[in-house]
Amino acid sequence: MITMSRLETLVLRAERVCTAVSGAALVVLAALMTVEVVLRYAVGSPLSWSMSFITEYLLLGMFFLAMSPTWRLGGHVRIDVLYTRMPPRVRRSLDVGGNVLCLLFAALLLYAGLLATHGAWAGGEIPPPGGAELSWPTWISRALLPIGAAVLVLRLISAVFTPTTTAEER
Repeated sequence: MITMSRLETLVLRAERVCTAVSGAALVVLAALMTVEVVLRYAVGSPLSWSMSFITEYLLLGMFFLAMSPTWRLGGHVRIDVLYTRMPPRVRRSLDVGGNVLCLLFAALLLYAGLLATHGAWAGGEIPPPGGAELSWPTWISRALLPIGAAVLVLRLISAVFTPTTTAEER
């Protein structure tokens, strides 16, 4: 049986990997865009495949793989005006309730992502001729959603079942 501290360690490791891959995708995106601009204006011929690679792989990786680390750092939207004025116990209840709702949504994303990825993989799906410059199997880019959602699900399970108390609550 996995304990909450082991789960937290596992999630932190997964988030580090996701953050590194997401950050690398950002660096590659910036480099490709720079090369794209230089080639467009210097030679008059941009890379034919870069926009597909950016939109179908890099942006998806940056977004989906960063969901859990962003949540852990408190980077998602929250309305603090009323929240900060509430008693600590009420805030904790709101946190748990919000985390449970987020967990349900993340689990739905995970399930839908797994179905889409499996469907693309099982069907040998590739973009239609002329539909994309890269004719790579589409399951590769579709797999980014369930990977990011799985890490977020684990993060939210950890958050829901790990009690946090402040000095005000004691």
